[in-house]
This record gives sequence, structure tokens and C-alpha cells, in this order.
Amino acid sequence: MRSMISSLAVVLLTSYTFGLSKPAQTTNKNLYFLLDRDNRWCGYSNEAQWKSEISLSEIDTPIAQVDYANDRVTAVYATQRDQAGDWAVYDTYSLDKSGNLQGLKRVINFLPGRLNEEEMWLIEKGKATKQRSTHRNVVTLEPIPLTDTELRDMSLPEVTIVTRVQDFPFWSLMRDKRAEILSKGKVCNR
Repeated sequence: MRSMISSLAVVLLTSYTFGLSKPAQTTNKNLYFLLDRDNRWCGYSNEAQWKSEISLSEIDTPIAQVDYANDRVTAVYATQRDQAGDWAVYDTYSLDKSGNLQGLKRVINFLPGRLNEEEMWLIEKGKATKQRSTHRNVVTLEPIPLTDTELRDMSLPEVTIVTRVQDFPFWSLMRDKRAEILSKGKVCNR
């Protein structure tokens, strides 16, 4: 049963996070990351291999994708979910031409309540400022007005907002090991 739930989560997470919300590709040299069972970040050059590794992982394994255009990072997609399957956080970070983080679109799915919260953040000089937040029905995506009491009763997951690209936990792989990942197919931190 756990394997089926994990496989379903992979399909849902990758189709939602890495399919619907990302812009058109200009290069196929993207990198894919996951935190393995030995608590090491591993980078993959092959999306299919990465997805097969995700399906073997724990449901709460953090995963990420880094998009490149002309050898420059253009976007970072990161997914974090809890072990019980109660929530999932999908982050889409955008970068400016200098390689600095400039914005974050965060979608938090509260699976039992069939509700999601979409947040837009501006990132400047290492600081994130929330621009807006919208609550929606997960199935219909229709906005749902919530009262202050309902908002207070929601237990939001504690997922850090990264404000500097070098603070991603897989940064050393992105920066120092990209060529090795592309040539070998998979490289893990030691």
C-alpha cells in the first residue's frame, strides 16, 4: 500500500510541479535532485532515472529540479511533503539574469481538506516579502474566502523560503558537479 501511495505521489507531484507550472524548455540539460536514504543529496541528468528513484523513496523525500538556459540557472522547483500525506509544498523559484533569486510562487496543498494556498513572494537582497496569498479548492481551483478564525486554525507546514541560491541544500552539486552529473548521469554528495 505504501508503495502505491508513494508511486501516486510521484505522479501527482511531478505532473503538478514539473509539468503544469514551468515555462517551455530552451535546453535539455536540466538537473534533478533528491535526498537519498543516506541523507545525501543526489543529482541526476536523466529525468526518468530520477523519477524511478523517487518512486523508491520515502513519501516525504525532498525533491527538486533546476532548469538551465544557455548554461544559466533560470528556475528551481522544489517539493516537500509530510510523511502522513497531509500536505505538500511546491515551490517555483525564479532567478534574474545575474543568477539571484527574485521571486517565489509557493503552492501548499492541504490534502485532507482539499484546499490549497497559493503565495507569491518577492525576493530582494536576501529577504522574502509576501506579495499575496490566495486559497483555492484543490479540485476546481476556485478561490475560497476564509475567515480569520479558519486561517488561524490551519496548521501551515514549516518549510523554509530560500532567499539566496547558494542556500539550496543541493547548491554544491549545482555549482561544482553539474558537468560530472551530466556525464555520469548521477552524482551524490559525500
